[in-house]
Amino acid sequence: MKQQNNNSTNSAGVYKDTYVNLIEDICAEKSISFHPAHIAGDIMSKDIKMVTLDHKVKDCIDFMKLHRVRHAPVIDTPNEEEGRSYFVGVISERDLFRQICPYAGQLYVENANQKSFQQRVVQIVIRKPKCASTETPIPNVILTMLHNKIDMVPVLSDTNLVGIITTMDIIKCLFEIHAEIRRSCPEMREGKQPVAPGSASLPQYPILLKWFSQTIQEIMTEQVVRLGPHQTLAEAIEVLHKKHFRHLPIVDGQGVLKGIVSDRDVLWNLPPAGKRLTSQAKPFHGDLLDVDPKTKILELPLARIMTWDVTAVLPGCNVCEAAEIMCKMRISCLPVVDEGKKLCGIATVTDLMRALLQVYVTPRKIHA
Repeated sequence: MKQQNNNSTNSAGVYKDTYVNLIEDICAEKSISFHPAHIAGDIMSKDIKMVTLDHKVKDCIDFMKLHRVRHAPVIDTPNEEEGRSYFVGVISERDLFRQICPYAGQLYVENANQKSFQQRVVQIVIRKPKCASTETPIPNVILTMLHNKIDMVPVLSDTNLVGIITTMDIIKCLFEIHAEIRRSCPEMREGKQPVAPGSASLPQYPILLKWFSQTIQEIMTEQVVRLGPHQTLAEAIEVLHKKHFRHLPIVDGQGVLKGIVSDRDVLWNLPPAGKRLTSQAKPFHGDLLDVDPKTKILELPLARIMTWDVTAVLPGCNVCEAAEIMCKMRISCLPVVDEGKKLCGIATVTDLMRALLQVYVTPRKIHA
């Protein structure tokens, strides 16, 4: 953990500390024991669910359903003479979906291509993924995820896998810091600045309050590409591929939210790739959406594959409340609607990760 620093300012009146240091100092002044996360080792999951190179696609799909995970580190388990297992790479639910037939999630349909289920992980594992060490600062982990559009980062000590960090771990970190501010500074819930003459932390409250009071409207994407229920899978793929989106809100003719289509919904319905996809990690995995334009299933209307019952929030929803919803429901986006259910925007885990990133930067100059 990073040691606390004094809240000194430079000649320009800018605090040297980051928001997270200031929160720690405020808690110390109030004799509240709170140590915000600073490095990867503070937030990583140590209970790692792993698969081996010998696992088959069907085994991995069942494994992910059982453990409610969407990514898994892949290890090689050599024989006794060669020593212990070692980390090879990662595999995601998206990678698996792209190897199977349409509707293959219904594991007992008659036309399921059993050959696709029998592929081994060694054929599709993503090798040399972006990794972190236990000492990697959390902002670096977040930036790695954002820049590479990935949802999981393995954490290594030397070459040994010791943990993983997922987007849900990041969102949980945001929620926990927010909850601690709420507990240690209850006056902030009412938008008030505490009166504490002589307190060294008093000047920090206005800028901390601004972050604490953020609403989903302030961080959401307003210019959202939206489609209708009668548009096709081909049209959805075109948008996802060009824009590098992962979620497409579905609205009716009046702009009322009806559902959502995710890239997983799309991949679940595409035919097998028919070729070995790249085994190297690269941003967005755009090749997962490559498909023969003559494929009949591309004419499928989105109403057939979309999720209809969607959790949405109002623009005034607090960012922390949104983070809590995502954590509890294990979802990666929240459509934002008005009182009439018309779509206003969309907030994703990416937006919330950026909100957390702000906590680890130096506050701007406070104007009296």
